[in-house]
Amino acid sequence: MPAICEGGIASPTMAKKAISLGAYAVVVGTDITGIDSKVKAYQMEMTS
Repeated sequence: MPAICEGGIASPTMAKKAISLGAYAVVVGTDITGIDSKVKAYQMEMTS
């Protein structure tokens, strides 16, 4: 039965690891759709 890794994937490296550990597929959500919050985090970190 195929296993799908869903949740907590925050980078391409994590997705690749999940596949290498046997996942049939990886669901990437927040890391892609949460780009606005990532940009703000970078801005805050770089200007403080």
